[in-house]
Amino acid sequence: MVMKYILIRKNVKENTMYLSSVFLSELGDIFSNLSKDTFELDLEGNTYTLNYRFSNKKNDVYHLYIEFQTSPAKEAEVLNEINKKLNGPDIKKKFNLIVAYDEVSEFYCGKISQKFGKSERLLRELIFLIMIKTFGAEWGKKTIAKEMLDNVKASAGGLNEAQIVETVLYEMTIAQLEDYLFKPYSGLEKNPELEEEFNKVDINELSEIEKANWLKIMQKRSLWDDYFVDYGLDVENMQQDLEIIRKYRNKVAHNKKFSKEDYDYSRKILNRFNKTLSSAINDIEERDFAQTDWRVSYKNTVNMISSMMSVISEEMQESLNEFSKSMTGCMEEMIKSVNDSLKQMIPMSTQNIIKQIQESNEVMTRQLSQSFRHITQQSIPQRVEKSDN
Repeated sequence: MVMKYILIRKNVKENTMYLSSVFLSELGDIFSNLSKDTFELDLEGNTYTLNYRFSNKKNDVYHLYIEFQTSPAKEAEVLNEINKKLNGPDIKKKFNLIVAYDEVSEFYCGKISQKFGKSERLLRELIFLIMIKTFGAEWGKKTIAKEMLDNVKASAGGLNEAQIVETVLYEMTIAQLEDYLFKPYSGLEKNPELEEEFNKVDINELSEIEKANWLKIMQKRSLWDDYFVDYGLDVENMQQDLEIIRKYRNKVAHNKKFSKEDYDYSRKILNRFNKTLSSAINDIEERDFAQTDWRVSYKNTVNMISSMMSVISEEMQESLNEFSKSMTGCMEEMIKSVNDSLKQMIPMSTQNIIKQIQESNEVMTRQLSQSFRHITQQSIPQRVEKSDN
């Protein structure tokens, strides 16, 4: 393995000696047993002999080559230490030290790249699982803000409807994936039809309740808070980890300096991140689907009713809220009881049981939605003119 440097003396007038003579004295202070073409490095109780040479000799600019041959991992470790010593304050005070070619970074970038790739694939899988489970084929339209979707379409050279459903996550950069999950957006920003409806509204003609409901829609919330947190997947540090991962991933992707210290730290973060995501994905795939599906469907039903509150009296809103809380507790207890019984009788891993649970979930969700719809229709004041809405 080879490290290539370009040395530029900062002040030639201070010393008319050849740069090689000046720099050799500096090497002798840093490394042991310096000869005309070798020097030694002591590292963790071991002594390593490295070859070096100068070329393109001028009084103020030299090229320095340092070579070391053994196993790739040991070469990278030793040359990484050499690089740190050469970038110490004594040498940097007298010379500009430019890394012309960096095989140490090349080695560590290649070694860590697979873990970065896996982290992105797992992240996309988690998003697909939860968003499609919640919204079905409409997941892209209902969760990606129009501004972001337009940017992704432009960078991808255009996307049709099918591609939005199937591949839009693959067109997002890691920074866009972060924004998609954690950047707060309002309901208007994610729903062009709702924005168009709001543009037609005369604020002066709205009741206080209607104004409050529009204000709620205009409040910004992140997709992560709305749909991922409720799954209880033990991924509390997701946003912080993604910021760190993006920083180091960009170093690797753009072939920048990537030291052994960078490698060790990013590997630690990635191992934890990938393990957490894999566990979360397995949890979603293998957990009690009836309970999970009911929670998501129930939340969507309540959100639908909330959007209708502008035509329901304030007293009725309070009644529905109380009923909602009551139903939540009852349904959770009922489903928990059913699930506990099934777990004692039949292994949950079998496909037939999962199918039965999913079918039961669909029935309960339809009944719940019909009950809410029936209550809502009975509760709408007769004075409302546009009853079709």
